[in-house]
Amino acid sequence: MHVTDRWRASGAALVLLALAAGCSSATPEPTPTTSGSGFVDASEHQFYLAGVDGIVDYAEPDVTGTIAASPGGGAFVHTSVSNGRVPYTWAVHDDEPAVLGDAWEDVGEVVVEVVDELHVLGWGGGSWDEMDLAFEGPGRYVVRCSASGRDLDWDIAADPVRERYHFDVWPAPQGAQDRLIRAGSSLARSTIEN
Repeated sequence: MHVTDRWRASGAALVLLALAAGCSSATPEPTPTTSGSGFVDASEHQFYLAGVDGIVDYAEPDVTGTIAASPGGGAFVHTSVSNGRVPYTWAVHDDEPAVLGDAWEDVGEVVVEVVDELHVLGWGGGSWDEMDLAFEGPGRYVVRCSASGRDLDWDIAADPVRERYHFDVWPAPQGAQDRLIRAGSSLARSTIEN
């Protein structure tokens, strides 16, 4: 069953339950198709979202202050820590999800061309997430990067790392473009201004 069909089925059940309880309406909250978490080895202020070959061309995150689409496919994520095991979470969706709350200081989106697969990958292949975030196969995807704690440990090898990231991924609709949603950290603001 496709995730949209599950939402419809669960939504119908919620409406019936709400009507039985005397409520006038209920709107189901969409849930991600799949989600997970892990740690990625950042080095030289970076880690990647990359294909099977693990190659990502450098790209400056000057639009979002956090993430940049690589010209050759994939994405480059700019970290505050110079080195460390960075915690992250991810969720893949059929459609654009709601933006996470203000606890995530930096939020930006990039449109990524996926040639084969899309994995969270540490600098130099140091760590690899088995989950393919390009769940519909090759094509264009929006990757929303939400980040917090990026002003806490600038330019150090941190253990533990206090900054964290969340990636929402969904197929890119026609006309989707890179965009900044929120730049709350001084690191994001300075990256955008330079």
